[in-house]
Order: sequence, then C-alpha cells, then structure tokens
Amino acid sequence: MELQETSFLSDTPNKKSKYVTRAIRPQLYMACTFFINTAAYGMSMGHSAVLLPQIQAENSTIVISEEIGSWITSVYSIIGPIGSIVGGFSVDAFGRKRTHIIADCCMVLGWILITCAQNESMLLLARIMEGTGLSAGATTYTVIADELSDPAVRGIVLCGVYGCTFVGIILISIFGAFFHWRTASGIATVLAIVSLIMFCFICETPTWLLRKKQDKKAEKVLKYLWGPENETQAKQEFMYLKARLQIVKVTRKSKQDEILQKVALLLKPNSGILIASKQSMRSFED
Repeated sequence: MELQETSFLSDTPNKKSKYVTRAIRPQLYMACTFFINTAAYGMSMGHSAVLLPQIQAENSTIVISEEIGSWITSVYSIIGPIGSIVGGFSVDAFGRKRTHIIADCCMVLGWILITCAQNESMLLLARIMEGTGLSAGATTYTVIADELSDPAVRGIVLCGVYGCTFVGIILISIFGAFFHWRTASGIATVLAIVSLIMFCFICETPTWLLRKKQDKKAEKVLKYLWGPENETQAKQEFMYLKARLQIVKVTRKSKQDEILQKVALLLKPNSGILIASKQSMRSFED
C-alpha cells in the first residue's frame, strides 16, 4: 500500500493551482523560539572556556584543583549520551513538548546553580544538569522543528537552529571576556528562562497526538498551524497523517508476523537447526 505525500494545493479556479504554506505567525513564533533556545544551548556548550580560566585565577572566590577543573569540562560530555537516550525514549512516551520543557528546566537550574555556586560540588552538579538538559533538548527540538515547520521553510529553520548554536558560543565568549563569570552566567540564565517561557506556548506536534489517539487536539493544532483561511489544507494534512500512521502500523505488524513465522519455522521439531543440533549431540556422545 503506497501513500503519496499531498502537496496541499489551494482550491482556486485557475488552471495552475498554487502551493499554500502554513500561517506565517505560528511559523515566525516557532522559528524565533527555536533560535533563542539553541542560542542558549550554545552558551552552555562554550561556557567552560569562559568559566575555568576565571575560577582558576588566584583571586577566585572558589578554589578548585586542575583535576576538578577537568571534570567540570568533561562531565558535560560524559552525561550527554545518557540524556540523549532518555530524551529519545521520552519524546515518544511523554510527548515532544513535555520532554523539551523538562530538558529546558534542567538547563535553567544548571545555570542558576553556576551563578550561585559556592564550591566545586555545585559547579559539578550544575554542569551535569546542563549536559543532561542539552542532550535531551537537542534530541527533541529537531523532531519538533521537523513536525511543526512548513516544508517550504523547514530547511531554513533547521539550518538556523544549528547556526544559532554557534552564535550562543560566540556570545558567551564575549560576555566572559568583558564580565565576571557570575555575571556572564546570570545573562545566560535570563536567556534560558526566556527560551523556556517561549517554549511553553509551542503546541504539541499533531503526529504525536495522533499516535496517542488524541485526534481532536491534533486537528486543532493543524488548524492553528494553517490559519483560519486554510481549513481545507488543515483537514487534508490531518487525513494524510492519519493514513500514514495507519500504513506504518500495518507495515510494522506485517514485519512482526513475518519474523514470528520464521522463528516458528526454525523451532519446528523437523527444522534444520534442531536436526543439526541433535546430530551434533549424538556425535559428541559417541
């Protein structure tokens, strides 16, 4: 069973139908939210280059050893794979939006801990929380951007997302060059909080809602994304997503049945594997 992707053409009387994009306002808001969010992530990624030289200075209020300094830098990357795995499971179990908000909360708490840190333990805990939030958040925002952005601007949004990550690294380097590390961390905290608040107003993706059989919410989200003047296109995409999910379920079930049939065939008393096993056992006994 094949399903061709609908192009969501306008119902105009002209001979050449034109491509209709989703409403501009939701797309602009989502793009700005993604860009600010990834800029905050970039500031976290580049923060150790600003933090360590200042706290290892002679006049620093927090005294740390070189070993602890290396842990502050490396623990951020060590915890990353764990956050990515947890985020990968969570986006399907609890939703894209909810998972990303939790990841952003970890990021905000990490920045607050660094800003208010009084010892090396608080710094280590803060970097662990930041690393967890970044890795889980990076897993989810690409999925959200892919499922909510209009296909016409999806590539631009995803490229802008990664570009803003490097902008964040540059910003935290500039702040660290001109301000105390606590001040630079405080500025990054404000940006992370703004990003978290903005993300609270992002809608859940219709794909996940349909998977969880929340059809009414999915249809409402699609109407919001398309705007009141494009309700026909919203209904078309709703039906397209439902059909695609149904095909995925049927395909997955057929593959599972095929695997089970092969396993059952191998486990038959007269199957080649069991016969070979019996022969090898006999030769071993002899």
